[in-house]
Amino acid sequence: MCYGILLSMLRQWVYQLVMNNMSRIIGVTSLPNDMVTLHVQDLNGDIHYMDVNNQDLYTYEDGELIQNCFPYLTPEQRELIMTGMTDEMWNTEMDQYNEMEEDSEMDNYKEIERNEK
Repeated sequence: MCYGILLSMLRQWVYQLVMNNMSRIIGVTSLPNDMVTLHVQDLNGDIHYMDVNNQDLYTYEDGELIQNCFPYLTPEQRELIMTGMTDEMWNTEMDQYNEMEEDSEMDNYKEIERNEK
């Protein structure tokens, strides 16, 4: 059962990636020295800002892997650009998944105990 929920969550995530053109960038502000500020919207609608090299942004938009384009951003920042999920959101999702997994394991254990009686 929890694998079905996980699969459903994965399908929703993939759908969001496709519908959002694989990016949560909603705006860009030019800065001096060929830099830009990205305006990135998370899934809650909050806006986050991060400065990147303008050429790196073009390379990303051309389809290059995000870790190759922005190696100076943290993995959390790159994840936010791709999925709109902050580190806190991922932790909440994983905590919920782990709780479901523990509940499922407990249900399996109880079922085994009943069958052994």
